[in-house]
Amino acid sequence: LGASAYGGFFAPLTYEPVSTYYAFAAFGKLYELEHQVSCQIDGDTDGFYALAAAKDEKKAVYLVNFSEQPRKVEVNVGDGFGVYLVDGTHKLEKIEVDASSFEMAANQVVLIDNEN
Repeated sequence: LGASAYGGFFAPLTYEPVSTYYAFAAFGKLYELEHQVSCQIDGDTDGFYALAAAKDEKKAVYLVNFSEQPRKVEVNVGDGFGVYLVDGTHKLEKIEVDASSFEMAANQVVLIDNEN
């Protein structure tokens, strides 16, 4: 978060958005879809969270690995889904992984959607 104990959205010295900002931006994309969709996490859920939403043909899944352990993620999505990563070096950037099966490192946020 930069040179501050304050957990804001922007670095206090440069005013650049930090990871928190991008995690909320990803959630905002989910919120725009308007309709919450049921999703289920199998296995150990300690520090791992998932939300899903849809509107018409648009669909998205929001995943948070708020733990110190990497997680193998398997999501039941079809073709045409992209994966967008938020962490210390990725600012809601699309990454080249299979949206249905990938690994999340500790303390990452991922948005999976079909709005490509």
